[in-house]
Amino acid sequence: MPMLAVLPPVLGQKKCSISTKPFVVYVFPTVRLQKEGLDMNNKTIMDFDIEKYSKEYLSDICEIWNEAIEEGLALPWTERFSEGKAEYIIGTQTECFCALKKHQCVGFYILHPNGSGRCNHIANALYIVKKKYRRQGVGTALVNHSLKIAREHSFMAMQYNSVVASNNSVHIYLNLGFETAGTIPNGFRLNENQYDDLLILYKIL
Repeated sequence: MPMLAVLPPVLGQKKCSISTKPFVVYVFPTVRLQKEGLDMNNKTIMDFDIEKYSKEYLSDICEIWNEAIEEGLALPWTERFSEGKAEYIIGTQTECFCALKKHQCVGFYILHPNGSGRCNHIANALYIVKKKYRRQGVGTALVNHSLKIAREHSFMAMQYNSVVASNNSVHIYLNLGFETAGTIPNGFRLNENQYDDLLILYKIL
């Protein structure tokens, strides 16, 4: 599941501990999500962990990022990332967490302030899931996890500035209580010079 443009982050956010939620067993710094069986669309729901980023996952993250860039359906970039560029961006974030399946990163999110100075109390995040693992609960779990971590960093809300209207992630955000704050007509250029609207989504934490 895809994702949002990264805005310039503000550094220095304090770290936090993770509290327990009824449907998740937390073992810091790893969250074990125990999902089994089929969802309502008869798609397999996978077991996976959510773990704080470490450099051993950098290569997987870079591969996932470049896969989404080349799809041209959600991210603003047009050029592939080097591992150095991905590592630099991750290093400027408030948090980065990975979804792991058998010790392989299959998705991740980065969390940072939506703006600086008087706007740094609102969070922004980017989520990407490897194509073969989408529609298996990974994206929803990453969004939920990021909302919890954002609250623990004392962010007051989560704002997404550039969600492509036709992207499958939109229904996840709306189901989690996000509201549409605005629409930018033809704000995103798809491949083959076709255009789609961008949505601005917002949720109080």
